[in-house]
Amino acid sequence: MCDSYSFGVEIELIAAPHRAQYRAGRAVYYEKLAAELRSRGARAAADRLDGSYAKHPEHYDKWWITKDGSLGNPDHPLIPLEAVSPILDTAYFWERDIDTFWNAWNCVFRIPDSSRLCGSHVHVSPSPSKRFTVAQLQGLAFGVVYYEEEVLQLLPWYRRENNYCQPNSEHSAALQEIADDDDVTPVEVWDTIRRTTSRREIRDLMQYRTGSSKDRYVLWNFDNVLDGKSGSVEFRGGRDLRGPVRTKRWIAFVVAFAHFCISQNFHSWPRYRFREPNIQQFWRGLRDAAQAIGVKNSLPSDWRAMAEITSDGLNEGLCDFDDSDFDNDSMMSKSDSDFTESDYSGSDSDSDSDTGW
Repeated sequence: MCDSYSFGVEIELIAAPHRAQYRAGRAVYYEKLAAELRSRGARAAADRLDGSYAKHPEHYDKWWITKDGSLGNPDHPLIPLEAVSPILDTAYFWERDIDTFWNAWNCVFRIPDSSRLCGSHVHVSPSPSKRFTVAQLQGLAFGVVYYEEEVLQLLPWYRRENNYCQPNSEHSAALQEIADDDDVTPVEVWDTIRRTTSRREIRDLMQYRTGSSKDRYVLWNFDNVLDGKSGSVEFRGGRDLRGPVRTKRWIAFVVAFAHFCISQNFHSWPRYRFREPNIQQFWRGLRDAAQAIGVKNSLPSDWRAMAEITSDGLNEGLCDFDDSDFDNDSMMSKSDSDFTESDYSGSDSDSDSDTGW
């Protein structure tokens, strides 16, 4: 059983700087943000934009401010960028790192634009090994399929129908073949996943499609669990993040989901337990898992608050549900932060980045 998890978050942003300089290139503002982070004690580096795109594993120990081609070329003075966090751990005060980023952001940029071009990804792996066992991957893979509808209910509609984060059951050829059987039961899906014997078999089951060059464009990307890669599973369905509250919520959701699926110990379930889940039971179980690894304070008590469902039932914008279980100490207050953005503005996102570890 895992007691803590390593994770990293990729945040795509489009925003105007407070002091726009007409002739200044994007790299100037990337460095300004990195400098603000360093002035607050965080390790940070900025892309100089003087070469072709490449991954930078040498920067996984710091905030890396870089470009993302999917964000396009917005008009002056808007600056598109991707902020990639260092590898963080739920066993430490990771919330402070998130607060530090947004405080530094506020010194350089205005509140990020609401844009469907922007999204967020979270990579997760067990700590300290940073590598799932095959049994853990089986549990996580089954949870991805078993709770797929519940997870989709938490996403804005535009993330549910996004080419860059397709539900695994809709992209994977093997899972589609199973789904084509109208009489298939959850226990039969589990039997299929349980028969896998390697990381590659699990990866292929979850997202491989013959002839496709876009197998990583799934909601839960298992590509990095293969030997020689980082060992993490990537959640690609995150909405745009415009401040610390949403950022902490979606990080907490991903690491809690991983722990929830692994701790269920599906291997020991009697066959009668494999019933269709529902959103209320799912959310209670997820919050219990979040409490076990110390991230519950970053999750709302009501799943509809997570989904940002409005009082008229729409899955976007500001929600009006009670969030009394939210730990205010994990949020920045006016007394210790100059950040004033509410973090709840409704917005859309779309993403095609693969910067993370």
